[in-house]
Parts: sequence; C-alpha cells; structure tokens
Amino acid sequence: MQNAFNSGNELWTEIALSGGWIEVLGGADSLSAKAQTELEQIKVFGVANSYLKHRHVNQFIYWLKTYFEMEPGTTD
Repeated sequence: MQNAFNSGNELWTEIALSGGWIEVLGGADSLSAKAQTELEQIKVFGVANSYLKHRHVNQFIYWLKTYFEMEPGTTD
C-alpha cells in the first residue's frame, strides 16, 4: 500500500490500513458479521486505492468505539 500523503484522509489511511487496525478489528469474534463485512470492505477499498473515504472513517470509528465499549481493557 502506498502512503496517501497530501490527501484529506492521510492520517486515517495510515492508522487504519498501515497498522492493520481494520484487519485486527474485523477479526474480533465479538463483533457481528455485519461489522466484520463492513471492515473487510473498507480494508479492500483502502488497500486498492491508498485512501479512505469519509464514510469509511466514520464506519471504522463506529466499530472501534463499539468494540471498546463491549470489551473494556481490565488487565492492561
């Protein structure tokens, strides 16, 4: 994947794709099949195009927030 610097989504592209956050989050068993499908679609689009659309960022943040609320860290 290429870096998407100078785009409006550069930070989220780097966080979500380069670090593998979308893939890791999409593999969480406690998320629904809908969430896993949406995250996989975001990942595929981002890798193919080297950027994320605004709606992808919103979806990613929504599922990340949902997961953190379901699985609070207790032994970190």
